[in-house]
Amino acid sequence: MPNFESKKKGMDNFIEPTTKMAESALNTAESISNYGAMVVITAFAIILCTVMIIYFFVSHRRMTRNMEEQNKRNNEALSVTLKELKDYLAPVSENARLSTLTALYAIAENNFKLSIENVIKIIEQIQTENNISNEKATRAKLFRFINNIHNERILYFKNFSYKGHTVDYYMDRKWIDQMIEVAFPEIYDKSKARTRTNIKQAYDSIFIEFKQNLLTK
Repeated sequence: MPNFESKKKGMDNFIEPTTKMAESALNTAESISNYGAMVVITAFAIILCTVMIIYFFVSHRRMTRNMEEQNKRNNEALSVTLKELKDYLAPVSENARLSTLTALYAIAENNFKLSIENVIKIIEQIQTENNISNEKATRAKLFRFINNIHNERILYFKNFSYKGHTVDYYMDRKWIDQMIEVAFPEIYDKSKARTRTNIKQAYDSIFIEFKQNLLTK
């Protein structure tokens, strides 16, 4: 019996450390296993985020490129449409411009014809009512009359427009001096033989300049 108890005790002494070592090994293996899983999960999460970020930028770039191409196609189509519309409207616009010019020519021509008659009446009035020996005073009075005619024409032409301006924009104040230089000598011409002709020629020149301004100014 003593021999058996001794042998049993010896076996327990051998098994117990072995069991502790096995438990320690299992705990260590479990810790390593758990730590390795965390690393794998973290690495997978990083890879997944990276893939998602790359996918986002690639998708965004593709979407941006598609939008740019679509905008380019839309702009090209719009350019073609606008060109076709311009080509279609060009004859209409040209006809409207010519019609407007024709109307303005007629309006201005009638106005200048009326001015011819008014200037002739002014000359006759100054000849009969004033002391024309005082040339300075006579010239000043003639200036006031012709200046009034010019200003009335400005007010009248403001009722019409052409190329974004009222028609008085195409007038010129130098026409006042031009007309005075022609009309003043007629005051002292008692024969009046060429008064109408000279005044008409002066206003014809002004009318031609006015038409030129409409085309070029």
